[in-house]
Formats: sequence, structure tokens, C-alpha cells
Amino acid sequence: MWKIIFTKKKGKLSFLEKNKNVKDIWHSIMNRNLVSHVKKTVPDLLFISKGETITPETLWEIRKRTATIIVNVFPDNPLYMGKFEAIEPCHHFFVKDTYVRDTLWKAGLKNVRYLPQCTDPDVHRSVELSEDDKAEYGADVSLIGSLYPYRLKFIEELLEFGL
Repeated sequence: MWKIIFTKKKGKLSFLEKNKNVKDIWHSIMNRNLVSHVKKTVPDLLFISKGETITPETLWEIRKRTATIIVNVFPDNPLYMGKFEAIEPCHHFFVKDTYVRDTLWKAGLKNVRYLPQCTDPDVHRSVELSEDDKAEYGADVSLIGSLYPYRLKFIEELLEFGL
């Protein structure tokens, strides 16, 4: 039976993530706790989704102290994020685009793998909306995804189109 740890930024103190004054301290505490937990439980696999707050030092420490396999599935384009130093300590770093994989391979990061995104047609399918749903959720333009500052600028430019 495999032991697996899934990382995520949730918990009683996750509100600190939004406080710029203590964010670095919070990240340091989270990273120390992650290393401690992995050393104590020794999972077979540490599964990370994006993991932009996990430092390369944390990942190297886990690799040095345990036999835990580190897998990061990065749903965004890491070429735009600039966190390349956190790719190398992962055993496997998955990206959704072959050009990203190829670019990172050319940079010497051979642990990068291609994992295309997909959907389950039984879950992700067209549905008929009621008139009430159309009135509440209907729009000419929609944004599906996380709200980043650069996306907010796009949205502000599109307000006249009925978002």
C-alpha cells in the first residue's frame, strides 16, 4: 500500500497567505512543516499541484532525507512563472504543453514530462439552463480561471460587453 501526501494551501492559518507582511514567514513555516511531516511519515509519493510556495531547498531536503518520489503537476505555464529552480528537485515535473516540455528539456531539465489535460464527458458536458439560470449566469463574455492582476486588467477592458 502506497502512502501519498497531497499538498495544498488550506488550513486554520491559510489567511496569512493574503497578508503581505507575514507571507514569507508563513511560507517558511509551511515549508519546514512539510519537510518534518514527510520525514516523519515517509510517504512513497509527494504529489504537488503547482506548489509555487514550496521552495527548492524544501524539495532538496526531502530528497536528501527520504526515498519519497516528488511529483509536481504544473497546470500553468512555468515559462511565465519563472520558478525554474523548483523544477529540478522534483523526480517528475508534468506540464500540459509539449513546447514547454521541449523548452525546459533544452534548458537541461530532463525530469519534465508531458501530461495533456483532458475532461470526462460524463461530467463535463453541455447542460440546458433554465431562464432563471440564464438571467443569473448569462453573459456575453466569461472568464474561467484564477483571478490574477493581469487578468483583472483584461476584464476591466471588457466590462462594456456584459461580463
